[in-house]
Amino acid sequence: MPRRTMPHLVIDITAHGLGHLAQTSSVVAALRRRRPDLRLTLRTGHGAATLARFIDPPWDLAPPPPDLGMAMLDANRVDVAASHRYYADLHRDWGSVVATQSSALTALKPDLLLSNIAYTGLAGAQAAGIPCLAACSLNWHDVAAAYLSGLPGMDAALAQMHAAYAGARAFIRLEPALPMDSLPNRVAVSPVARLGTDRRTDLDRLFPQPPRHLVVVSFGGIAGPPILTRVPRLDGVAWLLNDPQSLPPGRDDVRLVDEVPVPFQDMVRSADLALTKPGYGMFADSICNGTRLLSLTRPDWPETPWLTGWAKAHGVAGEIDTSALNTPALDALLLDMLARPIPPPPPARGGEEAAAIVLDFLGEGRV
Repeated sequence: MPRRTMPHLVIDITAHGLGHLAQTSSVVAALRRRRPDLRLTLRTGHGAATLARFIDPPWDLAPPPPDLGMAMLDANRVDVAASHRYYADLHRDWGSVVATQSSALTALKPDLLLSNIAYTGLAGAQAAGIPCLAACSLNWHDVAAAYLSGLPGMDAALAQMHAAYAGARAFIRLEPALPMDSLPNRVAVSPVARLGTDRRTDLDRLFPQPPRHLVVVSFGGIAGPPILTRVPRLDGVAWLLNDPQSLPPGRDDVRLVDEVPVPFQDMVRSADLALTKPGYGMFADSICNGTRLLSLTRPDWPETPWLTGWAKAHGVAGEIDTSALNTPALDALLLDMLARPIPPPPPARGGEEAAAIVLDFLGEGRV
């Protein structure tokens, strides 16, 4: 029986910040280069306008699966109590959750489900006999286990999470990533990153005098109180801030990202340094674009040692404690890092490598 000429791929995208969407956008771009006829249905908590910034239409939208990730106190701190309540409630009737996802996916009639990284959809696909893959630098089982192991009801919940990930045809592990040693289906690929274009000349025109150094600041897509409350005025340094709450009044050396008509990945590529928190998107985008990276410390987040180790091995990277961020310690560290030479950036081939795996499963004999 011949295959349909237009394969249908359903993609679940975690809305825990923007990093999972950024990762997925690189894979989708590579998929479309190889199969421009690919039909996409996206299931995510992100709105259409946000999605369109990362993944060009056309695509269809469908209701997202349950997929909190972790409840957050702010962009850098996990709300352990709220996360525990969420997972205890979700897994109280796990069979019903799986059945609901199974029915929803069956109605969409996909050839394949790709998840970054909701596990509820993966469990539903497996129950429905729909082939499924996961692709991410982390999984919610390993993250939740770091915070919730031993709490009431969590042993069974964690086992169900793990089974959903382990039951996928493959878990495409985007470097730099958690080890995921307990997943026998893991397949490692290179980093994914959004590579920008050097627009430094355009960005320099935003300021009265072209700055010697340009710093872009982004602490991710999770709302909360401002993290940077003191933006130092440093000779020859200009700032691009993503959070309006951090904007100091009356300054001609600071601009807001949203008011600059330049794609964000071009800002990262054009900047001399990115100030951020541990998270895949800004780490991979900065280092692979040849931009220095200064990150907040985040010792409790399971990804942190793998992200920071990779960044220091492949670029200019440093860390600053949250308690020191809004003090003159930031000034000295910034100036020190801005003086360091940047090595050649690592290649970002993960999108192409992941797309090849996805297309292999969409091809004859794999689904």
